[in-house]
Amino acid sequence: SSAEIGHMVVALDGERCDCDRHGCLQSVASGPATLRRAAARRGGEVGFDDLRAGLDGREPWAVAAVEESCRALAAAVVSLGEILDPALAIVGGGFAAGLPGFVPLVAQRARRAGRPGRPAPPVRPAALGGLSSLHGAVELARDLTGTSAPARPVPIA
Repeated sequence: SSAEIGHMVVALDGERCDCDRHGCLQSVASGPATLRRAAARRGGEVGFDDLRAGLDGREPWAVAAVEESCRALAAAVVSLGEILDPALAIVGGGFAAGLPGFVPLVAQRARRAGRPGRPAPPVRPAALGGLSSLHGAVELARDLTGTSAPARPVPIA
């Protein structure tokens, strides 16, 4: 099996993850986890558009929920930087792409957590936003099979 950064533990006392462990990155920083936290702080249902509007209005419930996600992602970036020394950390997915300022906040938190002689890697948004994983998988499949892109979309029945 391959490594899954989403299951790297960033909060030992964190929420239970879908994998049944507590404190995995995705249990803290995923879109659904952030929306659950925002709803708990707001005291009612929160959808993505509500969260984005709350952030725009600097509502404390929205800011706090997103800040916690950004801190967890920054912790993962810094930790992986210590182990793997990547040149760059890419944050993708529709949730991150849909919240203006999300990736820059992760980058800021990661920079602050770096240490002398070992700064955190720079953090950038995925070039293809929320569809980066899908496009990357398609490109990898094409490379592995030696095929090129179809001239027009192929309908899937």
